[in-house]
Amino acid sequence: MKRKTAVTVRSLAAELKISPITVSRALRGLGNVRPELRARIERLARRRGYQADPVLGAVMGTLGKDRGRHYLGTVAFVWTHALSSADEEYRGACAQATALGYRVEPLRPWEQGLGERDVSRILWARGIRGVLLGPNHSGLRPRYDLDWDKFSTVLIGSSLVNTGVTRVLRDYFQDAKLAIEAMRAKGFKRTGLVLEAGIHERTDRRYAAAFALHGGHGPSTAAQLTHVVDVTVPLAEQRNGFLKWLDKHRPDSVIADFSPCRDWLGKAAPSVVPGYAGLSLRPGEEQAAGVRPDFDRIGAEAMRMLDGLLRIGQVGLHPGPVNLLVPGVWQECG
Repeated sequence: MKRKTAVTVRSLAAELKISPITVSRALRGLGNVRPELRARIERLARRRGYQADPVLGAVMGTLGKDRGRHYLGTVAFVWTHALSSADEEYRGACAQATALGYRVEPLRPWEQGLGERDVSRILWARGIRGVLLGPNHSGLRPRYDLDWDKFSTVLIGSSLVNTGVTRVLRDYFQDAKLAIEAMRAKGFKRTGLVLEAGIHERTDRRYAAAFALHGGHGPSTAAQLTHVVDVTVPLAEQRNGFLKWLDKHRPDSVIADFSPCRDWLGKAAPSVVPGYAGLSLRPGEEQAAGVRPDFDRIGAEAMRMLDGLLRIGQVGLHPGPVNLLVPGVWQECG
């Protein structure tokens, strides 16, 4: 008599063509799984007669409680470019790594003149199999290449190039929506959006999409009230272009992920100076209103994702990587 093949998390994941981590999280009722996907997973599990192993569940529960007291290994946090600012993400990753049982080794390759292949060789020689890649701000389409098949990797931040890597990044759409609603609550009725061209592209135009949908303007007005700054031209031309847009379209408030425009507003004619809110406030900007990205949590979530990849041995690039979006929080003027 042919033995019936056991239905497992891996077999369900293979049938759905998604990761075992996602299936496991959905069946255990954990967050970060879309409701519609969770429903699909639960339906298939019922149809296939999936039954969780109670012994394994008890063991995993114990491991979950104790894992912070056991050393599981060392992972690397790689600053991919000298211009990258990722100290908060690193701090969040380190705190989460300690709780999970890992040590984080920071690596700034440019300080040692190391190329990307050098980084792969060094990490492999040190026995490091898990890598957190910090955000790269070196160009419009930054690429960072490792020997992907050797490492479990999570990329922090947006990328239009390294598309096969699991990523944890800001929820740009929700951040813009949050800012728009906050400005509306303040009584502003004609909010404008200002972005740097690189940000506009690398966020896959999510800021602009939220602005078009939730800004309260028609399509043509939304287009007029969106100003994209070309940073390849001299700074004086950038400023003049912004002030001309401001004078022509007269927004009564501006939300921006381009910090120079806040200073430029101070030089505008008093009759056209609108309210202002930043879309990406950093430490030191406690007196400004706007969205403060939760970079600590982004780092922590990236470490949690990496822990999951290491536990199932998932390495390399994948056609359908998981992207986890972390929304920011609104900050009023201090």
